[in-house]
Amino acid sequence: MKHLPRHDARVLFIHQQIAALKNQLKALGGDLIVKIGKPGTVLKELTRTYQLEAVYTNHDYEPYATNRDAQVQKWCDSEKIKFKSFKDQCIFEKNEVVSDVGKPYTVFTPYKKKWLKNLKPSDLKLYANESVAGNYLKVKTQSVMPTLKEIGFESFDFTFPPKVPKTPMLSEYEDKRNFPALEDGTSKMGIHFRFGTVSARARQQK
Repeated sequence: MKHLPRHDARVLFIHQQIAALKNQLKALGGDLIVKIGKPGTVLKELTRTYQLEAVYTNHDYEPYATNRDAQVQKWCDSEKIKFKSFKDQCIFEKNEVVSDVGKPYTVFTPYKKKWLKNLKPSDLKLYANESVAGNYLKVKTQSVMPTLKEIGFESFDFTFPPKVPKTPMLSEYEDKRNFPALEDGTSKMGIHFRFGTVSARARQQK
């Protein structure tokens, strides 16, 4: 992270969202342990404190992420720890929408038609997170989350787009989406989809 600027809006956003998630778990009597370091190193450290049975994650598709997850899975296999990865940030993965001969589409319109043809109500159904809330580990002592300064960044004032866009924007999206200069032309929810704070399966309502 040394190549990133000390005032980085992406890092600020991630830090804020992790802190919010930690507070939500705290309200349920649980906790979220936040560590700094390479995944493999952090996992080895955690095994000295906890008896890990499985590592759960969601599929990531960028080169760095796929290599990182492959290394973590390799380490888990060597330690006899289960590694479970799930689809989350997309409705269909690349191998789920292909042509009739099993090849990726190179033109959008036929891809769109096949995408819509394959779509079922269950694909848009929210994951039942609330059903497992009672399984959260209860803790007596909360862990301390690292500050931005401790991980090499500085906090600053920045207003991020809300998770729920304005209703008129959604109804007018098709007409205004190609005019980014318009204040309400797009939802500005890209950062939420990118970092998983809004689900592709969640229908936001006011």
